[in-house]
Amino acid sequence: MFLQFEQDVIPPKGVRSVVIAYDLIPYILEADYLWSYSTARKHHGYSRRGALKAHVKRHLYIHTIRTVMNRAHKIIAISAHTKQDFITHAGIDAGKIGVCYLGVSDTNAKEQLKPSSVARYINTSWGDVKVSEKLPSTPFLLFIGGADPRRKLAVVVHAFNLLRAQGYELHLVLAGDTMLGPNSVPNTEAREALLSSSYLNDIYLIGFVNNSTREWLYKNALAFVYPSKYEGFGLPILEAMRYGTPVVTFKNSSIAEVAGDAAIYSDDFGSMSSSIQDIIKNKNTAQLYKNLGIKQVSKFSWEKSANQILSKLN
Repeated sequence: MFLQFEQDVIPPKGVRSVVIAYDLIPYILEADYLWSYSTARKHHGYSRRGALKAHVKRHLYIHTIRTVMNRAHKIIAISAHTKQDFITHAGIDAGKIGVCYLGVSDTNAKEQLKPSSVARYINTSWGDVKVSEKLPSTPFLLFIGGADPRRKLAVVVHAFNLLRAQGYELHLVLAGDTMLGPNSVPNTEAREALLSSSYLNDIYLIGFVNNSTREWLYKNALAFVYPSKYEGFGLPILEAMRYGTPVVTFKNSSIAEVAGDAAIYSDDFGSMSSSIQDIIKNKNTAQLYKNLGIKQVSKFSWEKSANQILSKLN
């Protein structure tokens, strides 16, 4: 049995194969990623030739996915929502697809020390400049991940602005390999929100962080904020929960499936701000979601994932 961890590589002929299916986000979120002919023409001003190229690229993506999945003997989707997406959008037979959730590693038993400093990218008249600074000592909100369009980082910035305007002493930490300064974030909406924020000096964009720094951030954040409009699974949510950190996120795609009732759900910056206020002002709320998160994350482990995959190879 050939186990393939790439969903867009055609399996070899002549062997029984199992392919892992992650998501169809570029195809489903067409306006943000793989444009159709009409979207390229109407919303992006492409010529007929350019729009046709965009449409062909979109067609080739889903054609490759269908070829891979049809050649595979079995398919393992990382969530029930992902399974349904492959049925709906790629036309794959439901009986061919099983579900195996991803896992999350145990917390490091060793106490993580606060990093003496981190690389922070700040806005200057010369553009984004990398400096070495200490992490904030006041409570902070945390986001870790990419800055592609489905991650509504502008919502986080607006919620942070509102909290600061209401007098809450907070910082916002944005970590991830694309968080290289407010001018460099590859997301127009987020970039504009950052550059127009009156509290930009209190927003730490720190780029990629190593394991020990990431664990310290998860453990010590006031809340983990994850406003994503689509996920194939949503692993960072569980990574935050394993440290008992309250999670504020959107309720869509696989997120509710993974987070269950252990996350606080919002749908805009106002409701996100209100949820964070509740965590700050009400110790019972913070403790409740700490306990719920730890309980929820106990349902997911890499050992369980491995055993589920093995069971589906038979």
